[in-house]
Amino acid sequence: MSDPGNPDQPYGQIPPPPPPPPGYPAAPPPYGADPYANPDSAPPGYPPAYGGPTVPYAHWGLRVGAALLDGVLLLPFYVVAVVGLVVGADPVTGDPTGPGLALTVLTYVAAIAFMIWNQIVRQGRTGSSLGKQWVGITVVHDDNGRPLGGWLTFGRTLLHVLDQLACYVGYLWPLWDPKRQTFADKIVKSVVLRTGAPVPPPAPWPQQPRPY
Repeated sequence: MSDPGNPDQPYGQIPPPPPPPPGYPAAPPPYGADPYANPDSAPPGYPPAYGGPTVPYAHWGLRVGAALLDGVLLLPFYVVAVVGLVVGADPVTGDPTGPGLALTVLTYVAAIAFMIWNQIVRQGRTGSSLGKQWVGITVVHDDNGRPLGGWLTFGRTLLHVLDQLACYVGYLWPLWDPKRQTFADKIVKSVVLRTGAPVPPPAPWPQQPRPY
Protein backbone atom coordinates (compact mmCIF):
# COMPACT_ATOMS: atom_id res chain seq x y z
CA MET A 1 0.00 0.00 0.00
CA SER A 2 1.07 3.52 -0.62
CA ASP A 3 2.04 5.87 2.12
CA PRO A 4 -0.90 8.26 2.71
CA GLY A 5 1.55 10.84 4.07
CA ASN A 6 3.49 10.91 0.79
CA PRO A 7 1.18 11.37 -2.23
CA ASP A 8 4.15 11.24 -4.69
CA GLN A 9 4.91 7.62 -3.81
CA PRO A 10 3.04 5.26 -6.19
CA TYR A 11 1.23 2.18 -5.01
CA GLY A 12 3.44 -0.79 -4.30
CA GLN A 13 6.83 1.02 -4.55
CA ILE A 14 9.25 0.24 -1.75
CA PRO A 15 10.77 3.40 -0.26
CA PRO A 16 14.59 3.70 -0.44
CA PRO A 17 16.48 2.72 2.68
CA PRO A 18 17.62 5.53 4.97
CA PRO A 19 21.29 6.61 4.80
CA PRO A 20 23.66 4.74 7.12
CA PRO A 21 24.64 6.44 10.36
CA PRO A 22 28.07 8.11 10.55
CA GLY A 23 30.96 5.69 10.92
CA TYR A 24 29.32 2.84 9.02
CA PRO A 25 30.18 1.79 5.47
CA ALA A 26 27.96 2.99 2.64
CA ALA A 27 25.01 0.91 1.53
CA PRO A 28 25.68 -1.59 -1.28
CA PRO A 29 24.61 -0.64 -4.82
CA PRO A 30 21.20 -1.76 -6.09
CA TYR A 31 20.80 -5.24 -7.48
CA GLY A 32 22.15 -5.48 -11.01
CA ALA A 33 24.19 -2.27 -10.87
CA ASP A 34 27.92 -2.34 -11.63
CA PRO A 35 29.71 -1.34 -8.41
CA TYR A 36 32.78 -0.25 -10.38
CA ALA A 37 31.04 1.56 -13.22
CA ASN A 38 32.60 4.80 -11.94
CA PRO A 39 36.42 4.70 -12.31
CA ASP A 40 36.72 6.60 -9.02
CA SER A 41 34.98 3.76 -7.18
CA ALA A 42 37.42 1.06 -8.29
CA PRO A 43 39.17 -0.56 -5.32
CA PRO A 44 42.66 0.77 -4.51
CA GLY A 45 45.41 -0.97 -6.44
CA TYR A 46 43.16 -1.87 -9.38
CA PRO A 47 42.99 -0.11 -12.76
CA PRO A 48 39.95 2.00 -13.70
CA ALA A 49 36.84 0.26 -14.94
CA TYR A 50 36.52 -0.71 -18.57
CA GLY A 51 36.02 2.39 -20.68
CA GLY A 52 37.41 4.76 -18.02
CA PRO A 53 40.22 7.20 -18.75
CA THR A 54 43.78 5.89 -18.81
CA VAL A 55 47.02 7.74 -18.11
CA PRO A 56 48.10 9.44 -21.39
CA TYR A 57 51.74 8.37 -21.46
CA ALA A 58 53.61 9.86 -24.43
CA HIS A 59 54.70 7.28 -26.96
CA TRP A 60 58.27 6.92 -28.16
CA GLY A 61 57.78 8.79 -31.42
CA LEU A 62 56.68 11.98 -29.70
CA ARG A 63 59.69 11.91 -27.42
CA VAL A 64 62.06 11.45 -30.35
CA GLY A 65 60.37 14.27 -32.26
CA ALA A 66 60.72 16.61 -29.28
CA ALA A 67 64.43 15.78 -28.95
CA LEU A 68 64.99 16.45 -32.65
CA LEU A 69 63.25 19.82 -32.43
CA ASP A 70 65.33 20.82 -29.43
CA GLY A 71 68.43 19.86 -31.41
CA VAL A 72 67.35 21.88 -34.45
CA LEU A 73 67.09 24.97 -32.25
CA LEU A 74 70.85 24.73 -31.65
CA LEU A 75 71.78 24.66 -35.35
CA PRO A 76 71.91 28.46 -35.80
CA PHE A 77 74.53 28.69 -33.06
CA TYR A 78 76.69 26.06 -34.76
CA VAL A 79 76.35 27.77 -38.13
CA VAL A 80 77.51 31.10 -36.69
CA ALA A 81 80.45 29.35 -34.97
CA VAL A 82 81.58 27.72 -38.23
CA VAL A 83 81.22 30.98 -40.14
CA GLY A 84 83.34 32.71 -37.52
CA LEU A 85 86.09 30.13 -37.94
CA VAL A 86 86.04 30.32 -41.74
CA VAL A 87 85.82 34.09 -42.09
CA GLY A 88 88.27 34.82 -39.31
CA ALA A 89 90.88 32.29 -40.44
CA ASP A 90 94.34 33.49 -41.38
CA PRO A 91 94.61 33.58 -45.20
CA VAL A 92 98.12 32.10 -45.18
CA THR A 93 98.11 29.46 -42.44
CA GLY A 94 94.36 28.84 -42.17
CA ASP A 95 94.50 29.07 -38.38
CA PRO A 96 91.66 30.92 -36.62
CA THR A 97 92.57 34.48 -35.70
CA GLY A 98 91.55 36.47 -32.67
CA PRO A 99 88.20 37.89 -33.87
CA GLY A 100 87.06 34.67 -35.50
CA LEU A 101 88.08 32.55 -32.54
CA ALA A 102 86.36 34.94 -30.13
CA LEU A 103 83.13 34.80 -32.15
CA THR A 104 83.23 31.00 -32.15
CA VAL A 105 83.79 30.77 -28.40
CA LEU A 106 81.00 33.27 -27.66
CA THR A 107 78.63 31.38 -29.95
CA TYR A 108 79.31 28.06 -28.22
CA VAL A 109 78.79 29.69 -24.81
CA ALA A 110 75.47 31.12 -26.03
CA ALA A 111 74.43 27.68 -27.34
CA ILE A 112 75.18 26.06 -23.99
CA ALA A 113 73.32 28.80 -22.12
CA PHE A 114 70.28 28.41 -24.39
CA MET A 115 70.30 24.63 -23.98
CA ILE A 116 70.42 24.96 -20.17
CA TRP A 117 67.55 27.45 -20.20
CA ASN A 118 65.42 25.38 -22.59
CA GLN A 119 65.97 21.82 -21.41
CA ILE A 120 66.59 22.35 -17.68
CA VAL A 121 65.25 25.69 -16.41
CA ARG A 122 62.19 25.96 -18.64
CA GLN A 123 61.41 22.26 -18.58
CA GLY A 124 61.90 22.14 -14.82
CA ARG A 125 59.40 24.95 -14.25
CA THR A 126 56.75 24.13 -16.86
CA GLY A 127 57.40 20.44 -17.61
CA SER A 128 58.21 21.09 -21.28
CA SER A 129 61.10 22.35 -23.33
CA LEU A 130 60.25 24.18 -26.55
CA GLY A 131 60.44 20.95 -28.52
CA LYS A 132 58.24 19.10 -26.05
CA GLN A 133 55.73 21.95 -26.04
CA TRP A 134 55.48 21.90 -29.83
CA VAL A 135 54.79 18.16 -30.00
CA GLY A 136 52.46 18.29 -26.99
CA ILE A 137 54.22 16.38 -24.22
CA THR A 138 55.33 17.26 -20.70
CA VAL A 139 57.62 15.72 -18.05
CA VAL A 140 56.07 15.45 -14.58
CA HIS A 141 56.64 13.57 -11.34
CA ASP A 142 54.89 10.23 -11.23
CA ASP A 143 53.70 10.75 -7.65
CA ASN A 144 52.05 14.17 -7.86
CA GLY A 145 51.86 15.07 -11.57
CA ARG A 146 53.84 18.29 -11.13
CA PRO A 147 56.95 19.49 -13.03
CA LEU A 148 60.22 18.16 -11.65
CA GLY A 149 61.89 21.47 -10.91
CA GLY A 150 65.30 22.62 -12.03
CA TRP A 151 67.54 20.45 -9.88
CA LEU A 152 65.69 17.20 -10.47
CA THR A 153 65.53 17.96 -14.19
CA PHE A 154 69.29 18.55 -14.16
CA GLY A 155 69.82 15.21 -12.42
CA ARG A 156 67.55 13.49 -14.93
CA THR A 157 69.61 14.97 -17.76
CA LEU A 158 72.83 13.63 -16.25
CA LEU A 159 71.27 10.21 -15.66
CA HIS A 160 70.58 9.91 -19.38
CA VAL A 161 74.15 8.62 -19.51
CA LEU A 162 72.73 5.33 -18.23
CA ASP A 163 70.30 5.30 -21.15
CA GLN A 164 73.24 5.39 -23.56
CA LEU A 165 74.80 2.22 -22.18
CA ALA A 166 74.45 -1.08 -24.05
CA CYS A 167 73.67 0.45 -27.45
CA TYR A 168 71.26 3.08 -26.14
CA VAL A 169 68.85 0.47 -24.82
CA GLY A 170 67.64 2.91 -22.16
CA TYR A 171 66.32 5.28 -24.81
CA LEU A 172 64.48 2.35 -26.45
CA TRP A 173 63.00 1.14 -23.16
CA PRO A 174 59.82 3.26 -23.49
CA LEU A 175 58.83 1.13 -26.49
CA TRP A 176 57.77 -1.73 -24.20
CA ASP A 177 57.68 -0.21 -20.72
CA PRO A 178 54.14 0.13 -19.24
CA LYS A 179 54.79 3.74 -18.21
CA ARG A 180 56.97 4.58 -21.25
CA GLN A 181 59.95 5.36 -18.98
CA THR A 182 63.66 5.39 -19.67
CA PHE A 183 66.17 4.32 -17.03
CA ALA A 184 66.60 7.97 -16.01
CA ASP A 185 62.83 8.33 -15.66
CA LYS A 186 62.63 5.32 -13.37
CA ILE A 187 65.39 6.64 -11.10
CA VAL A 188 63.90 10.12 -10.61
CA LYS A 189 60.27 8.81 -10.83
CA SER A 190 59.32 10.95 -13.79
CA VAL A 191 56.82 10.20 -16.57
CA VAL A 192 56.21 11.88 -19.91
CA LEU A 193 52.54 12.63 -20.64
CA ARG A 194 50.63 14.01 -23.60
CA THR A 195 49.37 17.47 -22.83
CA GLY A 196 45.67 18.11 -23.33
CA ALA A 197 44.72 14.43 -22.89
CA PRO A 198 42.32 13.56 -20.03
CA VAL A 199 44.10 12.28 -16.94
CA PRO A 200 42.21 9.99 -14.57
CA PRO A 201 41.77 11.33 -11.04
CA PRO A 202 43.81 9.74 -8.25
CA ALA A 203 42.29 6.77 -6.46
CA PRO A 204 40.32 7.83 -3.38
CA TRP A 205 41.57 6.92 0.04
CA PRO A 206 39.61 4.04 1.52
CA GLN A 207 37.40 5.07 4.41
CA GLN A 208 37.98 3.08 7.57
CA PRO A 209 34.96 2.47 9.82
CA ARG A 210 35.12 4.18 13.17
CA PRO A 211 35.50 1.99 16.25
CA TYR A 212 32.41 1.44 18.34
